[in-house]
Amino acid sequence: MAKLSIHNFYELPQEQQKSIISELGENFNPAYLTGKYSTNVVNAEVVTDEEGTLYDMRVFDPFNHVQPRRDDDRMMTDMAVYIGFDGWSDWLFDYTDPAGNDVDEIFEEYDGETQD
Repeated sequence: MAKLSIHNFYELPQEQQKSIISELGENFNPAYLTGKYSTNVVNAEVVTDEEGTLYDMRVFDPFNHVQPRRDDDRMMTDMAVYIGFDGWSDWLFDYTDPAGNDVDEIFEEYDGETQD
């Protein structure tokens, strides 16, 4: 079992922020995490374990400021994330622990402890 915690992305150390951005790869729009917008307007929460390993994340963009990026040929290079009515995306990786609990269940029912 792992003990997970939820963090505001911008409150993480710079090294960990850079590591998460690089881990997300080329298909994730980095504008959610670059600080281009105020954290009151665009933000993210990340789920990590004690070692800082990324398990899941969701973004906050209630006014849809982050738009898909296009390359020079006007092809989509990465997509904007679907944002729900409350301004938050779903958990992007749909992480579930070995017992099948999603991130919300892990925190609501097990205080952040993954289950086997």
